[in-house]
Amino acid sequence: MNGDHVVQAVFIRQYRLTIRTGGGGHTDPHPGTYTYDAGTTVTVTATPNVGYRFKYWKLDGNVRNENPISVTMNSDHDLEAVFVKLWTLTVEASSGGTTDPAPGTYVYEDGSTATVRAIPSQGWSLKGWTLDGREAGSQNPISVTMDRDHALKAVFQEYVDLHSLLGGEANRILQSFDVVEGKGYTAIIPSLSAYARQWPYYNGYQEVSVDGVKYTSGGFYGYVSKSGTNNYGTVTVEWSASAATGSRYQFGNYVDYATATVRATVTFKPSSTGIYLVLVPRDQANKYGGVPNARLVNGYYMLTVAGEATLLQPSYSQDSYAFWFFFPTLTASVNMEGGAVTVYVFKLQPKQTPEVQKLYSLLGSEANRILASYTVTGYEEVSSNVPSLYAYARAIPDKSYYYRYWGYRFASIYAEIRTPEGTFAQSNDPAYVSRSNTIRSGPISIDWSAQARAYKDYFYYYYEGVLIRSMAWYTTASVTASVQFKPSGQATYILVIPKSQADQLGGIQGAQVINGYYVLQVNGEKTIFNLASSQLNWGLWFYTDGGEASASTPGGPLNVHIFRLTPR
Repeated sequence: MNGDHVVQAVFIRQYRLTIRTGGGGHTDPHPGTYTYDAGTTVTVTATPNVGYRFKYWKLDGNVRNENPISVTMNSDHDLEAVFVKLWTLTVEASSGGTTDPAPGTYVYEDGSTATVRAIPSQGWSLKGWTLDGREAGSQNPISVTMDRDHALKAVFQEYVDLHSLLGGEANRILQSFDVVEGKGYTAIIPSLSAYARQWPYYNGYQEVSVDGVKYTSGGFYGYVSKSGTNNYGTVTVEWSASAATGSRYQFGNYVDYATATVRATVTFKPSSTGIYLVLVPRDQANKYGGVPNARLVNGYYMLTVAGEATLLQPSYSQDSYAFWFFFPTLTASVNMEGGAVTVYVFKLQPKQTPEVQKLYSLLGSEANRILASYTVTGYEEVSSNVPSLYAYARAIPDKSYYYRYWGYRFASIYAEIRTPEGTFAQSNDPAYVSRSNTIRSGPISIDWSAQARAYKDYFYYYYEGVLIRSMAWYTTASVTASVQFKPSGQATYILVIPKSQADQLGGIQGAQVINGYYVLQVNGEKTIFNLASSQLNWGLWFYTDGGEASASTPGGPLNVHIFRLTPR
């Protein structure tokens, strides 16, 4: 001590930083607890081991993604480096197609899901997948859970075997058809979404998304829409998405609205005429509401068609509205999941039985539409003749005889009919002739009748309030011919009648005209033609000089080709 001194102790605050890992890597500094002066910035770097990836930090329970991380020591801190195990997925494809993602090796985190879609080349289809050397089904796309390294291979086939898809059902089909070719097509339905929102005081937002790509618009009267058509061989996918807001007149007032719609249509469009068997896997089709009017066979929706056919038609929409004076906030939102749909197409050739050959000879390629739904189990041709019919009646009163003798007689009276059985006439008072009969030719029945009549009878009328009875003459003529199909058993039939013959008889209502023939499908008895004609003429005896009545119907040859059908 060489003088007075003042000693002052200076202290600084220190904080602890605890560094940890959950395995799979290390840190610099290494895991442990370190003490730092307050305000110090500490930098920590995470390094993953081989086969791992650094995922994030947890700083006092909060996730941080930067690496390295800087920590300001203004309190005690807990820092954990989180690493995740990595697995590889090796994707391969056989000849006849590729994959999305393309064949190669990809890295995925443990527990994640890898999705791979098969894309067949033209004329090829996906036969199935192998995962680590084992069969893994034919769903497309396929999802793989990454819990270890995996090897995935897409196996394609050029022509599809009908038996492999339908099993025993294929034998039934092949009884009536030969398979000309079989191909598989993979159609891609895009992921679609639409969203519309309308705020009070004339503000709005509209958005649609196609496979994750967004398209937007704004404003109270706003509208956004996207649509497209994608072709996959003989399969076409048409899609659209739209969103709109605005105001419309409804319920006697104006309402504000927000509407959103997404839809897609998958259509089979053959490149040539013929009969086609179309199959769609049930698990794929059910995502989009199934295939209308199709049978379910061995896990596939099955259609037999002779032209275009709608396979899938998913559609989703939402419409929200409220009266404008409520100043509403309205939203509408719809989504449709995208995916791949495999369509197997087999071109079929009917077995050339005599009945089938006859149907083609009459109707040409239009016979395909019948053969797509029915098997021809019988055929006969019936030739008949529809009679032409005529009826005539004449009555002329003898007025002089009436005035002289206060009686009534005809100066001329006559009735005549002409029928398949001959001509019949009568000139007596009264004159009346009538004939009817049935002509039967197999299942074709022709009922005809003809009558003519001339006669006198009393006619009553009032004159100045007094009932007057007077004599009147009458002539009537009528003819009818009804051509009916009367089969012996209940079944479905196709009647094919030459148009030239049928038109002479007035044509056939409700029948199609194909290749110069009327074609009529019936399920039992059916009236084909109903011909009728009639006339009535009359007059008071002393006021008129008489009159006549006539009626006629056309006739002619009639050939009816009758095909008995059984539904497939």
